[in-house]
Amino acid sequence: MIQADDMNFMDEVSRSTRPTLVCFGSHTCAPCRSMQPILDKLEQDCPKIKFVKVYAEEAPDTCSHLGIRNVPTIVLFKDSQNLDALVGFQNETKLKTFLQTNGAC
Repeated sequence: MIQADDMNFMDEVSRSTRPTLVCFGSHTCAPCRSMQPILDKLEQDCPKIKFVKVYAEEAPDTCSHLGIRNVPTIVLFKDSQNLDALVGFQNETKLKTFLQTNGAC
């Protein structure tokens, strides 16, 4: 999973030729850490999707610009556009459904 911050977020998301799932989290967020193995598995199961991790502490401008107020927040981008988002801990089934509903996996 690629890690992004304020310096490289736009490059990682807007220049991606694939749908991009961005997980906004925090180093101190237990639900964020709990989701990491789920995201790692989905990254293997869905090679058409680019997975990016953003720590809110390291990307305050990006979080502010996108209106990220809570972590974890999952945002799916396609062609630089925000398609959909989920807030809070998500299990594997919910994340797979989210991706399938948005035509990403």
